[in-house]
Amino acid sequence: MAKKVPLKQESTLSEAERLTEEILDVILSLAALDFSKTVRVGYEDTNFNAVAAGLNMLGQELQRSVVSKEFLEKQVKERTKELSEANRLLNLEIEERRHAEAEVSAREQKYRNIFESTAVALLEEDFSEIFQSLEALKAKGILDLKSYLDEHVEVAGELLAKAKIIDVNSATLKMFEADSKEILIENFNDLFLPESADVFRRGLVALMAGSGNFNTETIARSMKGRRINILLQVQHRDVIPNVLVSITNVTEQRGLEEQLRQSQKMEAIGRLAGGVAHDFNNLLTVILNYGQMAADELPAVSPLRKKIDAILDCGNRAASLTQQLLAFSRKQMIEPKVLDLNNVLTRMEKMLRRLLGEDIELINKMDPSIGMVVADAGQIEQIAMNLAVNARDAMPKGGKLIIETRNEDLDLSFQKVHAEIREGHYVMFAISDTGTGMTPEVMSRIYEPFFTTKEVGKGTGLGLSTVYGNVKQNGGHILVYSEVGHGTTFKVYLPRIEERNAAGLPMPSLKEISEGHETVLLVEDEDVVREVASALLRRHGYNVIEAKGPMEAIDISSKHQDPLHLLLTDVIMPKMNGRMLADKLLKARPGLRVLFMSGYTDNAITHNGILEQGTAFLQKPFMPKNFLAKVREVLDMGQEGSKPVDSV
Repeated sequence: MAKKVPLKQESTLSEAERLTEEILDVILSLAALDFSKTVRVGYEDTNFNAVAAGLNMLGQELQRSVVSKEFLEKQVKERTKELSEANRLLNLEIEERRHAEAEVSAREQKYRNIFESTAVALLEEDFSEIFQSLEALKAKGILDLKSYLDEHVEVAGELLAKAKIIDVNSATLKMFEADSKEILIENFNDLFLPESADVFRRGLVALMAGSGNFNTETIARSMKGRRINILLQVQHRDVIPNVLVSITNVTEQRGLEEQLRQSQKMEAIGRLAGGVAHDFNNLLTVILNYGQMAADELPAVSPLRKKIDAILDCGNRAASLTQQLLAFSRKQMIEPKVLDLNNVLTRMEKMLRRLLGEDIELINKMDPSIGMVVADAGQIEQIAMNLAVNARDAMPKGGKLIIETRNEDLDLSFQKVHAEIREGHYVMFAISDTGTGMTPEVMSRIYEPFFTTKEVGKGTGLGLSTVYGNVKQNGGHILVYSEVGHGTTFKVYLPRIEERNAAGLPMPSLKEISEGHETVLLVEDEDVVREVASALLRRHGYNVIEAKGPMEAIDISSKHQDPLHLLLTDVIMPKMNGRMLADKLLKARPGLRVLFMSGYTDNAITHNGILEQGTAFLQKPFMPKNFLAKVREVLDMGQEGSKPVDSV
């Protein structure tokens, strides 16, 4: 029997492999026999050569199969090893991916935590459909998206409508005063004003042009209807279809900027108004005084008297307008005193009731415990009067006017909103009405001189500008709150002091005009004003020496050997102002009285419109009686009344 060919160790073979092994052993044993010899079987001989040949071939095939099996087993082992290595690498890759996914998840959670907890308002939008639509436009040959979207605004609108808000954070909810994310996301696009569409379209074009970031500013409304100025900062990366939008509420900042612009505008208008009033006052001085002199010389029955009276009436009305312009420009002379606002306003109550009429109810809400203020009583009355008139005109069908006073302590939080008002202690008085109210556009212009919403001939447009100037000149601030259909409130804030001295007394009545004999050095660079002043003085007995300017006045004083009793000088003149001239002459003539006159004040004789102590001043335009009474008053003063005061 042929030697058995081992295929595998029995201990490592499965049952099926063992059975196959045994069959192969038997076949191989048969193949090893010599079947070429004749074998007797039964009664006859049989030739097994053919069988032997077949078995030999089978044996060879089986041997080749064994060799092939060993080769295959080797291949299987190698492949198994390769697969094992691949499996190991796959497991490593799976593990790495798990770590990466865990890291991504952690980063996503961190991003979400930051997104949700940051104080910056954020929202995330999905722009995938927009990008697909834009790619479709490019595929149609539309490469200049900016021009295309500029020409086809409706397409830009359709594209923007495809943006889907994925998430908003808590700061966004707070900014837009929304109760939940779902409500805000659902209504977000409706919160923007129609004009915002063009802003968003430009932003879309900028992003499509390859700009990863886009900043723009627009206006929206909160869920409660509050107007918000917002700065949008859009960030996009090409690798993702989402954009991150940060929203900054710049309402307060824009409000402060608008206040600054308004303040600068009012200051510029004030300078212009003051300059106009100054020049106009010189002209009115001549018109009124020559008119009055002409009227005095005419008999009462003269037919010219009526015409001259009309001239004087118009001149006085013009003078009143210039005084209002001076008040607005803060160039009006004031005499501040310690006041109790309640006393000033209470004295006006009867007059205000007559002014308002029977269909408007006057309600008094004055706090008796308010502190004192330092202000000009006349200007406080003018402020209250003008605000009351303005309120009356806003209530043509009647209503209520409320006058309110109280102490207010303003802190930095108030100053943040109203930058022009410093923190501190104030007395606030407010005048409110239940009238028609004002739009924001009207409110932005109410203090401009000659701006009015009334019909032609119904108002000069100087009432509120006068109020503004009076408040500022008395060191105060004014705020206005108004809503169409609900009325208006003006609040005036004046610095509070704790002193409780007597309130300001009314101005003394003019003395009876008496004739004079003193010598007056009259210095005025406007010829017509100098001529009319000189004529008035001479008519009442004064000896007048005229000078066209400061240098001529100095020359006259140095050469004049006789006494000079009064220097009557304009304040604003070329080369040298009236204050400087007075100081120079007083050094040589210590007993010289000084009376300044001007169409408006400047810091030569005042500090912020407040007359320096011991300084006599006559406001142009003046009437003969006022002019002559003031001259007599200054000449009759004690010598200390004319002592020079250091200029500011």
